[in-house]
Amino acid sequence: MSATMDVSQRIGEVMALDHAAPALCYQSRWWDWGACDRLGTELDAALAGRVGTRPGTPVAVVMRNRPGHVATILHLLRRRYCLVPISSIQAPGRIADDVRAQRPPVVVADAEDWSDELTKAARDCGALGLRFTESAVEVVVAGDGDPDGYPLREGTAVWMPTSGTTGPPKRIPITYADLDIGFDRVRRYAGANERAASAARLSSGVVISCTPLVHIAGLWQVFQSAVEGRRLV
Repeated sequence: MSATMDVSQRIGEVMALDHAAPALCYQSRWWDWGACDRLGTELDAALAGRVGTRPGTPVAVVMRNRPGHVATILHLLRRRYCLVPISSIQAPGRIADDVRAQRPPVVVADAEDWSDELTKAARDCGALGLRFTESAVEVVVAGDGDPDGYPLREGTAVWMPTSGTTGPPKRIPITYADLDIGFDRVRRYAGANERAASAARLSSGVVISCTPLVHIAGLWQVFQSAVEGRRLV
């Protein structure tokens, strides 16, 4: 029987296989694995000078189904940071309120989500605020967020919000151990053989992302496509 899959390690292995291979398609334009890797390098460079890059560092991402967000999520996982999803499907004031409630040391968002309200909320929290561009990460709020001031269970991969259907959304920790075990169960259920389970590879398959990334189903699609080396559209 094979060992349980290490999801962080597998994502890193897949991303390193072929930087020229297509990884993500958005509005008929392909991003290759190299572009995803470069954005991750930019993110680390921005964090290194202020917050640090040690595993477990919480990074809030205002989620949209776009390449920069997917590349960021994959990088956070392969480096074993903690992803704190913030829904973009709400008014700017509510996004700002969510950031104030969570008080993350880092906030990453698309240019259109950096409203005056979000900028002020990030400053009020002392967070480092980062904005996506086509090929880089830019500092919007030059805070020095404190990762140690954000208590979470050790090994938390995602500080996941619930749907909020029956009341205010709560947060549930999904650990890296949870992801490892979950993908191991998927692999066994699908009957993957030992060779396929042990070797990272790129696939000709395509996954269509049709669920918001702030939802667990949308996140799982991203995780699974990367683990299996499939292209995401």
